[in-house]
Amino acid sequence: MRVVRMLALLGLGIVLAAGGVQTTGAAPAPQHGGTLVFAQGIPVITTDPGIAGGTPVQTVRKAMYESLVVMDEEGNIKPQLATSWSLSDDKKTWTFRLRRNVRFHDGTTFNAAAVKATFDRLLDPAQGLPRRNEFQWIKSIETPDDLTVQFVTTFPYGPTLRTLAMDSASIISPAAIRRYGKDIGWNPVGTGPYKYESHVPEQSVTLVRFDDYWGGRPYLDRLIFRTVREDATRVAMLEAGEAQLITNVPGTEVARLQGDARLKIRLDPSTRVAHIGMSLLKAPFNNVKVRQALNHAVHRAAIVRGVLRDIGIPVQTVLSPATWGYSDPGLYPYDTDRAKRLLAEAGYPNGFQTVLWTPDGRYFMDRQTAVAVQGQLALVGVQADVRVIDWATYLQILRRPQDSNETQMYLLGWESGTADPAILVNTVFNSASVPPTAWNTMFYKNPKVDELIAAGAQETDTRKRAQIYAELQKTIMTDAPWIPLFAYKQTTGLRANVEGLQVLPTEVHLLRDVWLRR
Repeated sequence: MRVVRMLALLGLGIVLAAGGVQTTGAAPAPQHGGTLVFAQGIPVITTDPGIAGGTPVQTVRKAMYESLVVMDEEGNIKPQLATSWSLSDDKKTWTFRLRRNVRFHDGTTFNAAAVKATFDRLLDPAQGLPRRNEFQWIKSIETPDDLTVQFVTTFPYGPTLRTLAMDSASIISPAAIRRYGKDIGWNPVGTGPYKYESHVPEQSVTLVRFDDYWGGRPYLDRLIFRTVREDATRVAMLEAGEAQLITNVPGTEVARLQGDARLKIRLDPSTRVAHIGMSLLKAPFNNVKVRQALNHAVHRAAIVRGVLRDIGIPVQTVLSPATWGYSDPGLYPYDTDRAKRLLAEAGYPNGFQTVLWTPDGRYFMDRQTAVAVQGQLALVGVQADVRVIDWATYLQILRRPQDSNETQMYLLGWESGTADPAILVNTVFNSASVPPTAWNTMFYKNPKVDELIAAGAQETDTRKRAQIYAELQKTIMTDAPWIPLFAYKQTTGLRANVEGLQVLPTEVHLLRDVWLRR
């Protein structure tokens, strides 16, 4: 995470509006009470940790659920439900000592059996949980006693701790697993500072404080997550005090809002890369020269400057500079002449017509980015019809199986989740990770890539891992199943009295220590 700290020094770290900064005196003591309204751009489709739903959903889960370990803003791994851990000499057995006197929201005692029940559910093929794919390195889970759990791995797995810090590794009450089964998604029972109260489909999720929380009484009485798809509406809610926290502040509004003493604006590094994915199932995208041509046709720096107002970093690879292992192969400088030559060599001298899907409000300036790409592709003869699709539907249609998948081009933003490449590249680029079970929505296959993905996961030497991931990125980008655009900066808006927020480089907002100054 030295990269993240370096980026902070370059101006990509936290930026606060002057009106919200405490400049003199001691830090104020946290206060209890109040309701925090958090306006996000997409709905929470499920709280089941075994089902992906985007980082806004992870923020909700992290308020209710906890894992053995947790990541902080600097990318460091800290204890949570585990107090300590050790690794065997053969690097295949991780032993965790568990925290005492922890209870789930339903009163069930947290112990080693609860950890095992959680992962047995997650790893059971009969459950059909998509995020099972993130934990295939686990061979078995042993429980020597109530406060000790051991993860035995099939091979040495480099990012074990970072993976166990993800929301997919959230520990669920075993009583709730038995009681609710597949309906656990809207009957969440964790050990976190806030517990589920209610939700309105597509509109909101409400959590209330858990008074028996092992970490002490939570500061807030209630958390309300509201789905507000329109950027302008979220901004208006923040200014009016109808929301205390919002995501994806538009680049056009950042400077103005920074001048408002009632507000704070944070710009934080992100591991997320915005990209245009292409389905290799059908022409013309099954031709590598077409995909390479489109990579040359996109002016990344112009999009960052003109659409994002410089709130982003142009990239030409599948990883963000905030992700460990980032290496830019530099294969695709902006070159429309080269793009046209490659299209002609591929049999498309006059370009072609296609459809470009995009969400609206899920990512920072997502629809606007798709429209900018549309304009740039037109300069080399490619006519892309931009179609906006609501987020819940978007996730479904991208992951249709091969025989019914209609994807041509689509805008998406993948982040590493762990600030390490292993899970991301396996989930998105492994030839075995195609829909509907996983997220290789390009239907991309390269045996060399599969070998490098496995090698990177199993290597524990940091220097060798870095070399593997550099080769992997160059290989993927030579094949060009993506048009990488830029790495995001996270834009978060807060009322000036919101304190204690942590924003991870993985775009998860940790709310455990948030309180409202009055």
